[in-house]
Amino acid sequence: MKLVNKKRIHLDEKVPVYNLTVDNKYHNFELSHCFYSKNCGAPGRGKSKFLSFLAYQAIFQRRPVVYFSFEWSEKEVLSNIISCATGMSMRDLLDESQIDKYKQRVQKIKYWAPNVRTIYYSNKTVSANHLRTYLTKLHSLENFDPGLIIVDYADLMLPNKQTKRSSESTYEEMGTIFYDLKALADQFNCPVVTGSQLGKAAWNTEDNEVASQDMLADSSRKAHVAYGIVTLNQTREESDNGKMRLYVAKARRGKTNTTVYVDFDKSINFVKECEPYDVKEMKKAANGGK
Repeated sequence: MKLVNKKRIHLDEKVPVYNLTVDNKYHNFELSHCFYSKNCGAPGRGKSKFLSFLAYQAIFQRRPVVYFSFEWSEKEVLSNIISCATGMSMRDLLDESQIDKYKQRVQKIKYWAPNVRTIYYSNKTVSANHLRTYLTKLHSLENFDPGLIIVDYADLMLPNKQTKRSSESTYEEMGTIFYDLKALADQFNCPVVTGSQLGKAAWNTEDNEVASQDMLADSSRKAHVAYGIVTLNQTREESDNGKMRLYVAKARRGKTNTTVYVDFDKSINFVKECEPYDVKEMKKAANGGK
């Protein structure tokens, strides 16, 4: 993934994150590209919407996408992607006066409809082996080979080999799940993008602070196996202004400890780079200059 004209985050033939360059020839050892949301302790912070945006970017370039969801139904996932593609929010899509506008805009995306598959699973019911079985059947029955696999999100999966439940087993299981997804990426020769929770230490970051990889919840093994980690950082003031900071916490290739400032329109699930800003100044302005 790279930034194009400082306007749109774009998944091209070289995949991954911003300045990471993992060519197709390296996919045999490519693993999960994990995006962690700073505010994921509370629901509705934008992790799934951000993944929907990544799905749209890949599909728009005719890269076949399989989207496994443990939170949103198949229709909700597709609605998120369509909102991003048409630039129309869910409220717009439900407005009868917007039907003609929607039909006109949706024409440009009809051609990529065969390039996306979505499937919903209940929390803690399937492992990477189940995803592997689905993808294998998809290839056998439809000759559909994914160019990008999205798992929304890995913390809600089971490991391939389960152990007795305990605090120690939770640590092991969380790490094992990510190793299982790495194997999935190896087998199907394509990137796996997922999301994950942050620990409580990340919930209280303020102003220009960003969440780093040592703030991951449950297991640090998730950071060990990930090829790249990007955290989504957003204060209340940033949310009110439609802003967000993407922090590259880990990159096995490319520059780490990099912050990219973006506009994040959650109504249409769209992201584009913007000029850097000072969170403290934004907070000060929201408080009337105090």
